[in-house]
Amino acid sequence: MDGYVIPCDEHVTRLIEFVRGWDRAKPMVVHCYAGISRSTAGAYVAACALNPRRDEMAIARELRRASRDGATPNARIVSLADRVLGRDGRMVAAIDRSAAARWPTRHAVPARPGVERACARDWRRCHC
Repeated sequence: MDGYVIPCDEHVTRLIEFVRGWDRAKPMVVHCYAGISRSTAGAYVAACALNPRRDEMAIARELRRASRDGATPNARIVSLADRVLGRDGRMVAAIDRSAAARWPTRHAVPARPGVERACARDWRRCHC
């Protein structure tokens, strides 16, 4: 899409640095102009960065309970953060399990409530 940038290591590293520098005096709000998958990923990455000893699946479950219907983290951002944070694939695996529990078929993930969009065969490489 014209004007949109695919997330890269630099974006994820900057997000993690920002989150780690947050003084926690006030709540943090994470949102994305383009939709909900990047903001959901940002919240998941922030929670994982701030809680390095916490189980990724527990964080993913809590995020799923708190998020809107149809919200799933952007797979590319999660994958990049997993590597940057040294989580050895556990962040990606937790989102995979969480997404599988939420939708009966992995590749028909709602883009917005009531709207379905077909994702790439391997949704971890999907840029939607």
